[in-house]
Amino acid sequence: MEMIEFLRWVMSPVGAGILAYWIVGKINDKNMTELQERLVAYAISAALAMVGYGLILAVYPGEAVLPQGWRDWMTTLFRIGSEAFGLATLIHAVKLGRVPQYLLARDRHPK
Repeated sequence: MEMIEFLRWVMSPVGAGILAYWIVGKINDKNMTELQERLVAYAISAALAMVGYGLILAVYPGEAVLPQGWRDWMTTLFRIGSEAFGLATLIHAVKLGRVPQYLLARDRHPK
């Protein structure tokens, strides 16, 4: 895997969410409550996605569209961060078993 592919993966909500929970699993001490673990993972996932986007812009110019003006920057960073935050929420729910099983099944229909 080349660096640009890794940065694209980190910038994606999936990559940022998975990597955030991996990091939390490595740094989690038993003193951290479930809520603290979740909040740390949310912050890490959003930060990783935004930093990944910034690195793509800085290291690989032309690989991503450069936002024009402060509003474009804010909306782009908000979109990237909120997507990663949302996926981290879903990962946390699946980890705790709080997602209905029919959503995880192949046919996705409740019986």
